[in-house]
Amino acid sequence: MGFIYFSYGMTKSASSFVYQLEEQLFKLSKYELMKVPPEIRGNRAPENYVEPITDEKVQEILDWLPDNAVTVIKTHGAPSKLACDLVNEGKAFASATFRDPRDIAVSLADHGARSREKGIADFANFVRPIDALPEIKNQLNRLNPWLRLTGCRAFSYDEIRSKPEAIVSAVVEQVGLKNIEITEVLSPFQDRSKIIHYNVGSVGRHKESMTEEEIMRFESEFHGLLAMCRGQGGGSK
Repeated sequence: MGFIYFSYGMTKSASSFVYQLEEQLFKLSKYELMKVPPEIRGNRAPENYVEPITDEKVQEILDWLPDNAVTVIKTHGAPSKLACDLVNEGKAFASATFRDPRDIAVSLADHGARSREKGIADFANFVRPIDALPEIKNQLNRLNPWLRLTGCRAFSYDEIRSKPEAIVSAVVEQVGLKNIEITEVLSPFQDRSKIIHYNVGSVGRHKESMTEEEIMRFESEFHGLLAMCRGQGGGSK
């Protein structure tokens, strides 16, 4: 039986880039990298995206996955019990990306403005960053179960953005891969156009886009997440 690598991310946390790095390093490994067919995933997204993560879906993927193969599942959803058990038992692996929630809120408001211009619904109801607060609370409720897993590595947006080589090294060590050249993993992404959903983001954008009252509200709601961001260099005061 092959194994699953779950690649969870909060929105606007560079999760797509991490997913691509994980796929690229497995392409260079001894394992056969495989993409779950759309009829099993339940969607035709270009990424290997699955949501929700259910026990039934995880088992279906495992039953399909050949020996000596790996599939990297990109998701914004919480793990199911079976997913948790597999990761905790070392039969699967996971990563989780996060970001300063205040900067996520600003990025979601920007996304909402673009959606309204295009006449589409994707985050279109987010006019001000504060409008995204309930959505980010929901995302935190999905992030925390991943962070509690012994086999999950957590990566901050700032670390991903400034030290992608450290992300690759961590995953290589996590899975126990051998003979992986970090520069070879990173090489395809020197061309930023190869990065899915690439945006030139920055840390601390909320300082110019949120009122002091809004910032204080976020600090109250997301004290633990902000402390984690600061601990990994991914948040500003």
